[in-house]
Amino acid sequence: MAASYAIRQLALACVVILAITSSASAQLTLPPSLPDARLAVVFPAGGQQGTSFDVTVSGDDLDEATQLHFDDPGITSTVKLGPPGLGQTGPQPVRGVFTVTIQPGVKPGHYETRVIGRYGISNPRTFVVGTLPEITDSLLNGSLKLASPVIVGSTINGRCDGATLDYFKFTGKLGQRLIIDCEAFRIDSRLDGTLVLYDAAGRELERSRNKNRRDPMLDFTVPADGEYVVCLYDHVYGYYTSPGECFYRLTISTAPYVDFVFPPAGVPGSQSAFTLFGRNLPGGQPAPGMLVNGKQLEMLSVNIALPAEKAQELDRSLLVESSESFVDGLTYRVDSPQGASNPVMISMAGAPVVAEQEPNNDPAKATKLTLPCEYVGQFYPRGDRDWVTFEAKQGDVLWMEVFSQRLGLPTDPSLVVQQVTRDAAGAEQIVDMAGVDDEIGNGANVHWSFLGGILYSTTTHDPAYRFVAPATGTYRAMVRDLARSAPDSLRSVYRLSIRAPQPDFRLVAVPRPPTNAPLEGSQRTIWSTLLRRGGSELIEVLAYRRDGFNAEIRISADNLPAGVTAAPVVIAPGQNSCTLVLQAAEDAPAADSFISLTGKANVNQTELVRVARHGTMIWADQLTGVTYSRSRLMHQLPVSVRDHEPAPYSLSVAPDLILETSRLGTVKFPVNVVRRGDFKGSLVLVTHGLPLVPGNPTHAQPKYHLPTELKADQNTTEFTVTVPNYVPAGTYSFFISGTSNVSYARNPAALKAAQDRLAAIQKSVVDDEAAAKAAGTGTTATEAQAKAKASAAFLQTFMLEVTKLQELSKPTDTQISSPSNRMTLKITEAPVTFQLDTAKLKFKPGTKVELPVSIKRLYGFTDPVQINVFPPQGFAGINIPVLIFPKGQDQGILSFDTYPNAPTGTHTFRIQAQVLHTGQYLNLGQDISVTIEKADVK
Repeated sequence: MAASYAIRQLALACVVILAITSSASAQLTLPPSLPDARLAVVFPAGGQQGTSFDVTVSGDDLDEATQLHFDDPGITSTVKLGPPGLGQTGPQPVRGVFTVTIQPGVKPGHYETRVIGRYGISNPRTFVVGTLPEITDSLLNGSLKLASPVIVGSTINGRCDGATLDYFKFTGKLGQRLIIDCEAFRIDSRLDGTLVLYDAAGRELERSRNKNRRDPMLDFTVPADGEYVVCLYDHVYGYYTSPGECFYRLTISTAPYVDFVFPPAGVPGSQSAFTLFGRNLPGGQPAPGMLVNGKQLEMLSVNIALPAEKAQELDRSLLVESSESFVDGLTYRVDSPQGASNPVMISMAGAPVVAEQEPNNDPAKATKLTLPCEYVGQFYPRGDRDWVTFEAKQGDVLWMEVFSQRLGLPTDPSLVVQQVTRDAAGAEQIVDMAGVDDEIGNGANVHWSFLGGILYSTTTHDPAYRFVAPATGTYRAMVRDLARSAPDSLRSVYRLSIRAPQPDFRLVAVPRPPTNAPLEGSQRTIWSTLLRRGGSELIEVLAYRRDGFNAEIRISADNLPAGVTAAPVVIAPGQNSCTLVLQAAEDAPAADSFISLTGKANVNQTELVRVARHGTMIWADQLTGVTYSRSRLMHQLPVSVRDHEPAPYSLSVAPDLILETSRLGTVKFPVNVVRRGDFKGSLVLVTHGLPLVPGNPTHAQPKYHLPTELKADQNTTEFTVTVPNYVPAGTYSFFISGTSNVSYARNPAALKAAQDRLAAIQKSVVDDEAAAKAAGTGTTATEAQAKAKASAAFLQTFMLEVTKLQELSKPTDTQISSPSNRMTLKITEAPVTFQLDTAKLKFKPGTKVELPVSIKRLYGFTDPVQINVFPPQGFAGINIPVLIFPKGQDQGILSFDTYPNAPTGTHTFRIQAQVLHTGQYLNLGQDISVTIEKADVK
């Protein structure tokens, strides 16, 4: 009994260490910030329908975690309770451990879980609901001889840390077709898994890596009754990871497995026929000629309804990486008594679907298309080139786009477009019109470029091209896969969409780290939106503009927590992002909410309304000076408010402030700071959200102001923004952020609780020592002495941890940034406008017309303005003197003096106002129609 008591006290000491320190993951790269809940690992990463089990979570700033939140109400959790330790009374929460219950009615698939605690709602991790019995991997199966016994028809939850190899043995029956599928990369793990299959004698039979994204899968038909062993290990032996991050779910079963579906897309609102290609498909038949690594694929025809109301949605059940975020589609699974299949995506087509017909590998055998359509095919075998041909009329505008990499495939499509004519002898003449590779347009012009290019990259390998027919006739296109390093894969399907432009947009909202640090890899981080009272947080909204859509997009937020506001913002034409600023009131109550963002835009006099999808970073690494990251869509966008501490300071400008100026113009406005607690520091102020210049690299983007400091003894300052002369005119949402060092004490309540417990432990030690002295001799005395010894040892351990907690709780200088409320800046081309009556620009050769012109001066501009009119190139027969408006003058006469030889007809002239503004020239122009009528016949 004495020994067992001592062991229990030592175990409790380990719990104490977890209870008073924040667990950390070295890969959650942190910028300067206040604490914010970050979840790294949930283990096990799933469970079976209708069961309850314990899961353990780890990450950063998960203090006082009270709940695991799931995005399905049929999955619930409670904090796991343990017995009280020394100095405690009543059941105590076991830090980082929750009991999860999955109701029987929850559909199998991928869900998300988050930790809710002192520092808000964390980022998500994938949580899988399965249909098969589940077991947890033993830690003692690191060799072939020690392989853990498992049964066919089960899922194993395990972890491969470092050079660990996990071995599992199972009994197979002759003729069984077993699918051994490892989910890791697909469920947010850092495991780059390799599977190896052995027979009972240890002879290697098969191995697999990177079968489904970066996850392995073995398709094994059992050759004879007997025992077999499967080994799983990390391909890079955990080189990039911290302990626990290489978790997995390994399923050994006869359940169906779908390799791909064809066609890969259908028209929304249709009931369409699709063919599934895979293994163990119930009712499936062998697919002629379709072998993958010698394994015969099966085929199964199914009818699937594609709801019209889902046309702008993307099903949440699949891993959707950042570059794939803007495709529309739903997922499909095959059910069977042996379990459900893996999910596959069926995307939404924008035109009728036409399936590839071989042979089409050379231009002479190009498939003739009737437009509009979506031509669907396969990049198979390696080096395959697929040609199509179509007719177009002069001036026809078509949008040509390939979808393949965005379907979750390791492909790199390219597109070639040609014009086909024939000479007088009938010989074919070819003009190459375009060769298009990666489509990067929507990854550019993104504010905080590391959000668009690193933290959440939307750049895709799929090409897109705006085709304008130069003449009526025949055209053709060729698609191929440039990913030469990839093996032959029947899964490499594609969609070639050729249609009239359908301008539209999609949105993704990404929580943005509040830092003004340089745009370097070390600043990338996992982040969730946590508001302290009086504070502000940011959500970056990324836009994908379809088919040349370039209108203004208006963004608003709904379902905000009580006491939180977010003024609507605008993504300007030519820009692909904006930032939403969320602000908490001084008395905002603690709350957790899942918000939604909606974008609205006008296209051809029709208002489009699109609900934003949500993005998150999964991992960030920094190795040898280079930072790598993974991002994906997430199902919900949380916003938390906590009332236990205020924001150290906040910035503000006038509510709904609208500023207006021209290029080269200047606006000034006051910026105020509210200081809270002991904060008295100075702040460095910068702008965010003002227009980027298309095509400019990050380092060449315009500077709108010099660094501005709000000094320690100031609570307000005048801020000046000067607009460079080459930025796009338009309306922009922007804000000011202020960066400073604050003295921050982390979780003083935890230190106070630990100190109170320390006092109780010290009293218990004194009591136990007194009881041991009074116990005399014999068994009772031995037990009392063991108890006193264990209590004293526990006290020493706890004192060390309290000392650590005291260090963690000491006020330290922490650099943070806080954004102001948003403002609007309207930028015009120039500080003047001009007006003239273009209806009078109709006259005969040899006549002179004087046309009154008026200018309107804006923003206090008074300097001279020069008006020039430029005829079309090569036009002769007219003289138009320069018109100059002197300083302060707003009216003038523009003379059009035509010669008798002036060509008749309607011509497009360019009228341009030139302004010298702050020492630089600005040009404001527009096209006008000038009609020269035939001279009167005498």
